[in-house]
Amino acid sequence: MSVESNDFMMQAKARELAERDEFFKPFAEKTYRGNMSVTTIRTTMGRTIMVQHDATSPSPHNLIHGIYGTNGPRSTIRLLPWLCTGNHERASAEVFSQLQEKPPRPRSPGS
Repeated sequence: MSVESNDFMMQAKARELAERDEFFKPFAEKTYRGNMSVTTIRTTMGRTIMVQHDATSPSPHNLIHGIYGTNGPRSTIRLLPWLCTGNHERASAEVFSQLQEKPPRPRSPGS
């Protein structure tokens, strides 16, 4: 299932820019797709994955893509991988390398 919001920011920003710069005038009255889309996927093992794309909410621009699971997040930041093992703290280098050498076995559905 996938749901997309209405546009609450892009047309307003295009209008604001058009007031200051002629280049943006053709974009000021266009309609834009939503600011955020959320897709929910159910896997064959019964797990649920939510994919969320936020195109316009104000936030620091960092191009970081994160994966958030039951036991915590996993992300890669400028080639410095980090892992949270469920305690809201970054896993130590030792724990991280142990998990790289021998990843935990996936849990079966219902466990």
